[in-house]
Formats: sequence, structure tokens, C-alpha cells
Amino acid sequence: MAIPFKSARMSMTIGSVALVTGALIAGSAVAASAATAASTPSTSTVTATAVKATPAKPVVKKALLKKKYGIYPLPVSERSIKKYHLSKRQIRDIAQAKRFAKTAKVTSIRWRESNGQYKINTGNGYFGAYQFDSGTWASNGGRKFGYNAHQAPKWAQDYIMFKTWQKRGFSPWGG
Repeated sequence: MAIPFKSARMSMTIGSVALVTGALIAGSAVAASAATAASTPSTSTVTATAVKATPAKPVVKKALLKKKYGIYPLPVSERSIKKYHLSKRQIRDIAQAKRFAKTAKVTSIRWRESNGQYKINTGNGYFGAYQFDSGTWASNGGRKFGYNAHQAPKWAQDYIMFKTWQKRGFSPWGG
């Protein structure tokens, strides 16, 4: 039984011998078998093994992200970095703020202030998970992320809380 063989240019089957013209696909067991079968005058059977080619996926290298943004893994998406025009320094601080937000003290403040709800607006002049007033939010750079804290993403509220803590400690939250 003759098996048709496909090469980079052209292939055909005559009887039980596969004749191949043009360049053979390199590294293929089928190509080697077909080349042997085409070069020998005997009537040998060429067996083909189906090889599936997987599409190449774009791979983002750790080194590229580290070089471009100064940190890996990124604490926020590249889309957010572009949207808010974040600098390398701010990205590093956001990563630090995310770790800081997981501590027991900060978690207890967040639950005491808003039951952990980042989108809360109770109508009392305080907004977000840490219940920022408009002045504190704006003076620590929060307006870059939203007019009031409840309009900003979770990571941005953690970041502004971290910046406020660096300047004033836990005093704005009664501790």
C-alpha cells in the first residue's frame, strides 16, 4: 500500500513507491523513510507517523518583565500600569503595599472600618475599605485612581493606605 507524502514543495505516489521532489521536512521520520524509499528501486512500503504541530504561544519572559517594570511577578496587570501611568517605583510600592495589606493589623482595620468592602460608600463622608475622607485620599495621591476611594481598585486603596501609614502610622485609624 502506498502512502502519499507531503514535502515542502511537491509529492506524489506511484504504485507502492513514494517519489518526492523538492525539499524534505528536516528531522521527520517520515521524510527519512520517504527519501529512502524514493532512492531505492525496490518496492518498499513507507509507513507514516502522524505528527501534530502545536501552534507557538507567545511567551513573556520573567527577565523581560523585570527589566521593563523593575519587578516580577507584577502586582497589577500591564493594562492597569498603562492606564494609570505607573512608574517602576510605584509598581514596587504597590507590591509592598499588597503584602502589607495581608498583615493581621491591617486586616483588622479593614474589617473594623468597612467589613472588608472596598466599594463601600456609606454617605458619611468616608469611602472605601479604609474609610478615607476626601482630603486624606487626595493628599496621598489617590485621585490618580478615582475621585474617592470607593471608586478606585482594591490594589490602589491598599497602596494609598500604605502611603498614609508611612507618613502618619496607624493614627488615622485610631491605633
